[in-house]
Amino acid sequence: MQVKKCERCGHGINITKPNEIQEIKCSHCNREYIITSKTKYMGFAIVIISIFIFSFFATAISTLLNISAYTLLLPLIALSFFMFNWSLYLLAKFNKVDYKTIS
Repeated sequence: MQVKKCERCGHGINITKPNEIQEIKCSHCNREYIITSKTKYMGFAIVIISIFIFSFFATAISTLLNISAYTLLLPLIALSFFMFNWSLYLLAKFNKVDYKTIS
């Protein structure tokens, strides 16, 4: 997936893994970019909305199956640690990630 064209050399910067999105570096001219705060806020908003939706379904399932809601929410808490990088990856797929230069 190509995320951005380098401002200095025009070379396309390709991203393959979700953990590479926050800080990227042009492989051609070594210019470094970092995500803007607006994109970080969008990523956190996606995480909060998805946690709300998942917790709603977890509590609905717990009432249907007579399982403690805490038992179903524990995996959700573990999953939420990885959701921010995944949300940034989804934003990058839809070309909604903005970068600013470091150097």
